[in-house]
Amino acid sequence: MYNDILDKVGDAFSCMKTSYVELPVLDIVGLILFLSICILVRSVKSGLIIAFIFSFKFAWSVVAEFGTLWLVLYFFFGVVIVIFAIIEGILEKSR
Repeated sequence: MYNDILDKVGDAFSCMKTSYVELPVLDIVGLILFLSICILVRSVKSGLIIAFIFSFKFAWSVVAEFGTLWLVLYFFFGVVIVIFAIIEGILEKSR
């Protein structure tokens, strides 16, 4: 069982090494623009959220090549991170 999982992870890493990835220019320009604005107005949390959304969107297109199982796992971990961020925001407001 564990050998199958390790084989799949190894396949995923080898696929990442040989994959050709394209980034849309408008996405990169938008990311740099929004992050620059966040730096100028000293809004670190907003910048982190923007960077997370961009990274999640970009990696989603890469993970899509691996199949449905990896997409479901990637989506699940993304949702878990968003839930943690919401809980942290609620706890911070209560302090």
